Amino acid sequence: MTDSMTNLIGALPEARSSQTQPTIPAGLTPEIQEWMQRMMEAEVARRVTEATEREGRMRAHQAAKRAEEEAVEYRGLWEQQITTNSGIQKNDGGGEKRD
Repeated sequence: MTDSMTNLIGALPEARSSQTQPTIPAGLTPEIQEWMQRMMEAEVARRVTEATEREGRMRAHQAAKRAEEEAVEYRGLWEQQITTNSGIQKNDGGGEKRD
């Protein structure tokens, strides 16, 4: 990468949450202006991708935590049902009566 490209990259403004796009400095050749535009678009795309991945990881973590909590809850209900059924079977003699 040449020094002029490095200087141009350093001149790119930071992306903000606003909807206004930064302006490309006047007096540059059309090729440089086009290159700067592509660089800004690539930077925006990179930041959007990072934010999307971060959001996805956060949602996946929340879903995993919720699944663990539900598993604990269902396990407790299952054990409670087994205990209840065991108590009923002990009281009934463990089987059905035949006529």
